[in-house]
Amino acid sequence: MVELPLAETRELNRARVTKERLVSKAVKCHCIAVFQKVDSKISIVWNTGINLDLLQNLSDKWAITDFDLNTFIHHGLISKNERVKILGRGQISSKLNVTAHAFSKKAREVIESLGGTVTLI
Repeated sequence: MVELPLAETRELNRARVTKERLVSKAVKCHCIAVFQKVDSKISIVWNTGINLDLLQNLSDKWAITDFDLNTFIHHGLISKNERVKILGRGQISSKLNVTAHAFSKKAREVIESLGGTVTLI
């Protein structure tokens, strides 16, 4: 077992407690917290998750085939400063062109299998 210096141990414990609080907050607001360690500092990036079934519902109701941040903002799914991650829950039945900050592996596969395009911002 490797012992860490006291300062690093405190930082890791603080990060663990913060992560637990943020994850519980993320569950309440349907957000995804991504923890990145850069230059020994932990930063948190919030992504709002949007599932494929929601994209299909919007596509059916409003005849939308191109989804970008402006579309998500217009339909009230995000505010203008939020980041978007497309998640793989649900199915889509039509070709969609989606632009977002991140995609899950399954969402990317499903969109591309129907001939749609996936564009990262």
